[in-house]
Amino acid sequence: MASSAMPAPSSPDEIATTIAHIVARHALEHGNAVAVQDTDRDLTYAELCGLASAVAARLDAADVGKGPVGILLPASGSYMAAILGLLARGIAYVPLDESFPATRNADIAARAGLRAVIVDVSTTAAIREMAPELTQIAMPTEPIPDPLDIAAEPDDIAVIFYTSGSTGQPKGVYQSQRAILYEVLRHCWRAGLTRDDRIALLYSPSVSGSTRDIYGSLAAGARLCVVDVRRHGLAAATKFLARSAVSVLHVIPGVFRAMFAPESGAVQALSHSVRLVHLISDRVLHSDVALYRQRFPRHCRLCIDLATTETYSYASWYLDHDTPLDRALVPVGYPRPDKPIRLIDEGGEKVPEGTLGEIVVTGRSLALGYWSDEALTRSRFLPSQMTGAIEFRTGDVGRLLPEGLLEFVGRKDRQMKIRGNTVHLAEVEAALSTCPGVSDAAVVVRHREHSAELIAYCAPPAGAAIAPAAIAAWCRSRLPAFMQPAGFVILPALPRLPSGKPDNVALEQIDRERSAPAPNTDLPKAEIGVSAAMRIVQDAWDRFLQPDTFDRNASFEEAGGDSLKGLNILLYLETHLGRRVAPAVLDMSSRPSDLIARLMQPPESGTTIEPENGRPLLFIFSGMYGADMTINAFAEHAGAHFTPIVVDYAWGGDAFAGTFTAEAYFDSIVALAGRAAHRRLFLLGASYGGKLAAEAARRLIEAGLSVDGVVIIDGVRDDRFLRLQADARRGMLLTARLNQGATRHGGIANYLGGNLASRLAVGLVSRRHYRAAAALLSLLSPPALTRWNQQARRGVMAATRLAAFTGIPKGRVATRLLLVLSGERRFEPDAYPRLGWDDCFDDIETLQTQTPHLDFFKPAHRDAVIDALLKMAHR
Repeated sequence: MASSAMPAPSSPDEIATTIAHIVARHALEHGNAVAVQDTDRDLTYAELCGLASAVAARLDAADVGKGPVGILLPASGSYMAAILGLLARGIAYVPLDESFPATRNADIAARAGLRAVIVDVSTTAAIREMAPELTQIAMPTEPIPDPLDIAAEPDDIAVIFYTSGSTGQPKGVYQSQRAILYEVLRHCWRAGLTRDDRIALLYSPSVSGSTRDIYGSLAAGARLCVVDVRRHGLAAATKFLARSAVSVLHVIPGVFRAMFAPESGAVQALSHSVRLVHLISDRVLHSDVALYRQRFPRHCRLCIDLATTETYSYASWYLDHDTPLDRALVPVGYPRPDKPIRLIDEGGEKVPEGTLGEIVVTGRSLALGYWSDEALTRSRFLPSQMTGAIEFRTGDVGRLLPEGLLEFVGRKDRQMKIRGNTVHLAEVEAALSTCPGVSDAAVVVRHREHSAELIAYCAPPAGAAIAPAAIAAWCRSRLPAFMQPAGFVILPALPRLPSGKPDNVALEQIDRERSAPAPNTDLPKAEIGVSAAMRIVQDAWDRFLQPDTFDRNASFEEAGGDSLKGLNILLYLETHLGRRVAPAVLDMSSRPSDLIARLMQPPESGTTIEPENGRPLLFIFSGMYGADMTINAFAEHAGAHFTPIVVDYAWGGDAFAGTFTAEAYFDSIVALAGRAAHRRLFLLGASYGGKLAAEAARRLIEAGLSVDGVVIIDGVRDDRFLRLQADARRGMLLTARLNQGATRHGGIANYLGGNLASRLAVGLVSRRHYRAAAALLSLLSPPALTRWNQQARRGVMAATRLAAFTGIPKGRVATRLLLVLSGERRFEPDAYPRLGWDDCFDDIETLQTQTPHLDFFKPAHRDAVIDALLKMAHR
């Protein structure tokens, strides 16, 4: 690296000087070199020290003591001289911002305990309005020849930065001159800053991000090029930086994108003078790296790092045109050796490598705390085992990669629970920013009465346009269902704070004021006509069948429809029509024209639902032999409170073709649930269906979907059955089976006949002789053998499913279970049997009833099941 103003210290203890001493030395050694250049004038190092001396003289005359002094000036060379004058006197400064509302500046002045503030003719009136009791110190306009009298010590407080206050009240973070100079000199060494560099200052001096540019430039003896983007505009600021031939460009990613996206001569000139682009304070995207590689020559490097006001930079790295980036998120760099980090969970325990956790930084150059707030300081700045160090819980969430790089995911206070899943809003924003046609994106949480949903605000490049549907499709292909925004709003530009970061508070206010309508409100539910309904049907056809092959006269079967696609289409129609759609409207022979005619019939009273906040989904898992009319009737009855879906075994394939698998079965369930991820979801399983419901819930959660609860109806065997089971173990198995079979099938003869046929068909299936099994069952099809045929088919299905679902459930299920115990036996509440379900669920509530568990779906008992489901849904 090129030599810098000073070698990099290895410890803050090596700092024995101050920034004022360093600048005074530059004034002696090359006083005619330009120190600060703004849009109005240039200040040499000699002039800068002379102007700082004039500031120090006025401070002495005002007798401000050691208390902090405010600075309310435009970003300019005068501002830098005011800072230097205060630092030379060992007086902490509080940077105010003339663009802030008067009430905010007054609040900061009160919190900091200011008695005086440095102003000029442009800000005098503002001070009178906001805090008339403050002593005004007029900023000198001309330097004085007196040498800079330095009374500062390294451990004097340098500055109190007040945070943006976008969440809660502003906090004053204060730091010593020693720690700031330590950080700055290490930056000078790493960036190779020399007297030949010209460093851009685009940050407001009121934010901590300006420290690196202001102090770094003065420490290296370089030229600081100051321009206020808010006052002059981005185009004029870019031209100024190009004329100044800046070599180091420190900018937040949002401004970087806006500055270099347009094609202009100024941008080209600026690109060729810059040797180092420094992106900090916000997420860096792959598109940002691509923009750097497109706009800047190969000798220019890119520096990325992560910092907070309390810690300064704690992870960074330098990239070039050839640095590989093969991860979805661009890492923020390697943790600094002098600032080790650890990632912790909610309980404060260290998380495994590759797992998300809150970043805790330990170091000896961290901020001293929060000004005039000892309680908050004690809660955030904690003792450390490292000598002379403290640790700080940043509130940043990230993960450490195997190669040692740190990924920054987002702020802890910007993580939400969406349908039971933890969502980091920054991860969603990162995915949105990769969508073609989106130059900027932010996500807010819209709270509903019983839920929360994500709303995405996106801005296209200047002069371009993008449709919300295109962004939604992009998200569906890259994000799990619970992370997909429920709505998309296109804005010309997103609101930002003075620091350039997204203004989330303003965006949330915009969202509240917009009162964004629910999907398809342009088609009022009561007024949907034939043409509108046909468009919805065609959209459903294109989405779930063969795209671009819609034919209103071709049947659902001819279009490639099956039971799963039919359920998807029914759910899609229900959501977009805004009312329940009976399953009977669609069968294999239905043509779109038939479907339209059925849909246009007036809906039954009481069936209207809201598309976004409608009834929860209810997946119903039947017993071993699948759904029957009783279960279907129960599903219709449950439709008053839920959107019921009876899970079909056929989703797992054809038993007689040898294609039935548990994987296909559960994959179909996950796919269907993903189509309606905005709905609450409950699972109900009875008898053998209980184990399937448990495994389905586990897989849905594993796929990133939310399951609000599971209800399993299981039987407690009575004493008589338990005795038969014991007898079977003693060699009386045949007797027990005959008794059971006679009871179920109305006689020993019928049972034996059907059982023999079943055994033969099952044996053929178990040997993979599927065609022979099918042929056998076709021989049993005459009317006289119908019962044998049915029983044989049931036996084949049972054998196939038992084999496919062996070992299910496969693990623990992270949701609630309501276990409905059925049977004649009574138990005391504290002695309810769990029937093995506590091997799968931690959160179990038990409900006992004497209703046989296979009778729950019958009309006389189904209300008990509905009541149990509603109890769980409303908890």
